[in-house]
Amino acid sequence: MSGSNSTYWFAQSLYTQGFSYPNPYANRR
Repeated sequence: MSGSNSTYWFAQSLYTQGFSYPNPYANRR
């Protein structure tokens, strides 16, 4: 995994677990 992918898989992991990112746009996407 590259540095860029790290952020992607991390965000996907939180999203899959049902967590919400501090970014309001993340919830709308």
